[in-house]
Amino acid sequence: MLSAGFIVAVVFSWIYDITPGGIIRTEPLPKQKLPLINKKVKTYRFTTFVSVIIIIGLLSFNIIDSASARKIEKIDKTIAVLPFTDILPIKYESIVFDYIGNQITAGLSKIDDFNVLPWRSTKNFRKGNKDYVKMGDEMDATILVDWKAIEIEGEKRLTIEMIVAEDEKILWSNDYSIKNSWTEISVISTEISRNIARRLRTFLSLEERARINEIPGSPTALYNAYRGRSIAQNALYLYEMGNRKTDLSDFDVAIDLYTQAIQVDSSFAEAYANRAVTRLWGIYTTHYSGNELEKCLEDIEKAKSIDSNLIEADIAMGFYYYYGKRGFDNALKYFQQALEKDPANVDCLFYLSLVHRRKGNWDEVAELSSQALENDPASALFYINIGTSYDYLHDFEKAIECHNLAIAILPEWPA
Repeated sequence: MLSAGFIVAVVFSWIYDITPGGIIRTEPLPKQKLPLINKKVKTYRFTTFVSVIIIIGLLSFNIIDSASARKIEKIDKTIAVLPFTDILPIKYESIVFDYIGNQITAGLSKIDDFNVLPWRSTKNFRKGNKDYVKMGDEMDATILVDWKAIEIEGEKRLTIEMIVAEDEKILWSNDYSIKNSWTEISVISTEISRNIARRLRTFLSLEERARINEIPGSPTALYNAYRGRSIAQNALYLYEMGNRKTDLSDFDVAIDLYTQAIQVDSSFAEAYANRAVTRLWGIYTTHYSGNELEKCLEDIEKAKSIDSNLIEADIAMGFYYYYGKRGFDNALKYFQQALEKDPANVDCLFYLSLVHRRKGNWDEVAELSSQALENDPASALFYINIGTSYDYLHDFEKAIECHNLAIAILPEWPA
């Protein structure tokens, strides 16, 4: 409306004059009275005309851009980072590209206005020949972040696309050059998060900006720790699946990777805390003896000395009492402490439900299990344990639902 009115005003000012007697049409001067139009006057008129066109264009663009911005602001910002499904280069393990997706997800999760689906849920999603509309429906996500990792003659490039699932419209895309190693994604993910927030018209508070920019360790250390965590979790899964004869030496491999991470970055607090958790899982599975408890406590205290507010340290202390000391009240205390720092942390909800189940507090088990399901734990281990809790509660309908979800995530799981 503003640009249209401006055009009308300009046209009318050229055709009509305002006089004491009212608005009258501008009459042309007789030919003999016409002044000579020199070059400067022509230039002036041309410049004025161009300026008017530019102003009209800017006003129109501003109106269109504002309408587009309002439309984007109304989009439900439930985001899913899609898994890498291209053919892997021979020299790389799949965990390298699993790590890239994890880091992109972790970066976006630091923005309060975004509801980012957990990576452990989306990484197992099977794309097949599905289009983005079907993928959005199946994942219950409105925005999909797809990506490709390409390496040609030693040059690495990461291409990111943000897509509206409903109409498959690409809202934003960008290429990122990787100088040396794919582990540099831990640094690049901060820029990806800022760019996506900007495109979605999301204002970032100073606290959010600080969270996005905070990288807990060096790229190499972060990747080694991620590998260690993945290997340890897999070993625990195999044990929980009932395979008591499985080779639990993977716990040794995981601990070695955490140690390598700490050697690269001695201030990497999470690596200390998660190394303690891995040892405690080893004690639970009887791979390690109780003599390892002292090392666990040393790692937890070291992590807290680096970051006194570290959630992973609280979780590690909860496991220290749950698996190591059988002090269930203290275990509840530390798991609850971690949950208070991050109320949506599904891991803490799950761990609390396990301790309450051990103590026979079934009302608490039911409430915590329900909250965990609402937060989409996306873990076969979690679902099978929550399902078992519902078995004890004689809520067999929910128990079957959880066991089915466990099977869907991990078909070989004997749920």
